Amino acid sequence: MASRGVRALYLVGEIGLTLGICACGSVLPFMIPASDSNSTDSLPSKDTVTFSADWSVDAMKGGWSTLQAVRGSSIAANSTTWHGLTSARVEVRPGDDPLGTTGERAEVAVMKNRGKPSFENAASGTVYFAVSYKLPTDWRANTSGWSIVFALQGPDSLAYSPALALNADDAYSLTIHAGDLRSNTAPGSFHDLAFSDPNLNLGKWSDFIIGVVFSPTASGSVTVWRRNEGQASFVRVAEVTGIATLQYNGAVSAIVEDHYWKQGLFRSDASFTNVLWMGPTARGGSFKSVERTAFGTATGMP
Repeated sequence: MASRGVRALYLVGEIGLTLGICACGSVLPFMIPASDSNSTDSLPSKDTVTFSADWSVDAMKGGWSTLQAVRGSSIAANSTTWHGLTSARVEVRPGDDPLGTTGERAEVAVMKNRGKPSFENAASGTVYFAVSYKLPTDWRANTSGWSIVFALQGPDSLAYSPALALNADDAYSLTIHAGDLRSNTAPGSFHDLAFSDPNLNLGKWSDFIIGVVFSPTASGSVTVWRRNEGQASFVRVAEVTGIATLQYNGAVSAIVEDHYWKQGLFRSDASFTNVLWMGPTARGGSFKSVERTAFGTATGMP
């Protein structure tokens, strides 16, 4: 697993992603930008689903705003989850760097709410996210760097590593990098959450529901529940409270700017190809609403 120092630096220079333009200003290959105007309609009411990715409807982006990939086939509807819902195959090869920044990737970015780009900020409150992944039996861990499959990216102007990242290196884990980041390595800004069940469950699906209380101060929290293929119920595998979950730089401004989500695979440079599958993704105001939407089940919070 990557050290904090590595994770703190890998996104330096990643600017303007929501616009589909790299830091040097050139248009990127296979960058499909959002056509809708910005929206901050991010506060979900209880049981409301405010984003639902559906790979059966949109085979390239799943309903996300933007595709960031070298090839149009790097992310594509391909198979089904263990719940029978359409999933997408994600492939990252050596040198796959569509943004011309750091690392290699194939990702979709920026959720939508009622057809408009949707962001997280201090008004987001408590939100639940449902995601699922299957890593192949020949998955190769990027143990000297990072492999991120779901991330909350902070304001592009800060150029920091993600505020929240679900990692799939040699195990599943979650990293939080948030609060007043007057420097990229501000003391107390990092939290590495090991899961009670970190197993990659190779060759089978793993469902995750992540509950986040969004806050730029130490009043936020993150809870992660997991269910492996074949299991009926979820189990809480990680929880941390009394932390910041949003980023800002108090030396510049106390204003907390919009954050946005990304999904797929973002890894440090490697000499091998990685493939994974991801199922539908949901954002909503309750555990049961995102479980129902992303997985088609109704077991509920344990």
